[in-house]
Amino acid sequence: MSQKSKTRKPGQASLIYAVIGSDDGQVKGRARELAAELAPKDAGDFGMDVIDGAAENADQAVTRLRLAIQAIQTLPFFGTQKLVWLKDVNFLSDTVTGRSVSVQAALEEFSVFLDHGLPGGVTFLLSAAEVDKRRSFYKSLGKLGKVEVFQVRMGGGDTSARPSDGLRARAQVFAGRNGPFRQACWSEQPPTQK
Repeated sequence: MSQKSKTRKPGQASLIYAVIGSDDGQVKGRARELAAELAPKDAGDFGMDVIDGAAENADQAVTRLRLAIQAIQTLPFFGTQKLVWLKDVNFLSDTVTGRSVSVQAALEEFSVFLDHGLPGGVTFLLSAAEVDKRRSFYKSLGKLGKVEVFQVRMGGGDTSARPSDGLRARAQVFAGRNGPFRQACWSEQPPTQK
């Protein structure tokens, strides 16, 4: 049985935004900037619903998602536009809470809800420090809206180069650039004997 999707048409501006990544400071800063840009200027405090996305367990995570759905479905109090911000979500990562069956089911429900389109005048913003990119919710976010990713870069290089690069950068910081610890543990060639 096929479901009809009311997703946005090509060329139509996205109303769903996500700011995610392992660089917590960058994520929080960019999310604040984006919230200021997206919030309706004439509505004041009534133009933005902020939902704390931090959850200590699976039940709280499911509650946060249900609150987000309710906020999106609620008409703007004053004016014709509003922003719903699910802020600092911590249950999208590969943790016990994030892997919970109830959380995964609620995320799937939330994804289907977003896929059907937002009510007129409503914009949705999600910010999260860590996200398991293998999960279907992350993949659906990319299809439904605009996703900005901020990753911590160790050693200033490409984080995808080799798994040991982050460890190498930490060893350099720990022992200094030419320290004996780096030569003993991270050298590509064995040290020469004199």
